Amino acid sequence: MVFRKGDVESASSGDSIQSVGFFETTAADDILRVSFTHIEGDTLYVGEFYRAQNYPTPDSHKYTTAAGDQNTALILAYPLDETAPLGISDTIYIYWLPTHTWYRACRPRLQFPRPWVPA
Repeated sequence: MVFRKGDVESASSGDSIQSVGFFETTAADDILRVSFTHIEGDTLYVGEFYRAQNYPTPDSHKYTTAAGDQNTALILAYPLDETAPLGISDTIYIYWLPTHTWYRACRPRLQFPRPWVPA
């Protein structure tokens, strides 16, 4: 769901605000189960956590690097764009993340390798 920034900023504890729309977190016909969101600069990051017992991810979200490192979750990065519907660009950057990624979500600056951009 997408909300107006001003509505969120002016809401008091217990208030309700109206959403202005909805966008799906999909890439290449694959849906991301959203576990967290983060805005850094002009980019919205939408990510998932992975833990086999209670936060499984689809096999299509898993990637093993040439060095043998296991990446088991994704973050989708959407550039913010005031001219786009809902203020979110339809360009998606995809990052693979290692197991137990929730620690990265708590860091003030997210550091990622070069993204994969779908055609």
